[in-house]
Amino acid sequence: MLPDALGFTVGAVHGLAWATALCSATSLVAVFSPRRVAIACCTVLAAAALAFGTAALQTPFTATHPARANVVFHQESTGSTARSMVDTSWGFRPFGHYPEAMRRLMQQPREQPSFPWLRSQALVQTSPRIGADAPELTVLTERRSLSGRDLHVRVRSLRGAADLALLLAPDTEMRMLLVNGVSAPVRTTPAGWQMIMLFGIPPEGAEVFMSGTIAPADGVLLDITHDVPASLLSLVRARPAAAVPTQEGDTTILSRRIRL
Repeated sequence: MLPDALGFTVGAVHGLAWATALCSATSLVAVFSPRRVAIACCTVLAAAALAFGTAALQTPFTATHPARANVVFHQESTGSTARSMVDTSWGFRPFGHYPEAMRRLMQQPREQPSFPWLRSQALVQTSPRIGADAPELTVLTERRSLSGRDLHVRVRSLRGAADLALLLAPDTEMRMLLVNGVSAPVRTTPAGWQMIMLFGIPPEGAEVFMSGTIAPADGVLLDITHDVPASLLSLVRARPAAAVPTQEGDTTILSRRIRL
């Protein structure tokens, strides 16, 4: 289970974990003579050195145990250009190197934060915009109280995306959230933003009721489709056999800055 939990880029940690677990077996040789104990210890040390050396020389990722490499296209509602990126992070942390074949295909790539609400880095390039509108948010009702504000809004994707996300800046606190009348969880990102993920949203959108210290709040509304524009298909094809899309996979994200 260690590779699944820790990944394949930290082999030394796997070795230390095994060494710690096997230390309890040393008591088995206590009944031997000092000479046999010395021989057993030297044998174990030699085997450990061989194992660590072999692990250090091996390629961390293969087609059987591939690396993570997602292609992401991001376009804001304003601006003259968009961004495309290769994201190898996992759990908001780096997970392996950027595939060299994909790096060579990118135009003046630079490593920078993928999104302000995350702390992970991605390999980013400037890309041409696509002809699609960002999602929209409409405030239906607003009620103020001593404890904050109650907001009833409708969010929807103008391009028919079924997955949306609403993110509010770190100084915002929500005590209650209902999506189409059903209680929904609020997730806090590593950068402190509050994120609401909405899946399977119909074309007419979803109604979201928020209650908390939202007075006023900056945020971002985005929609997600699990594909990429045609201009990025060559980058997708450049992904080597030792790398695969994972979790969200290759995505197109359109975003709009909001202020509630």
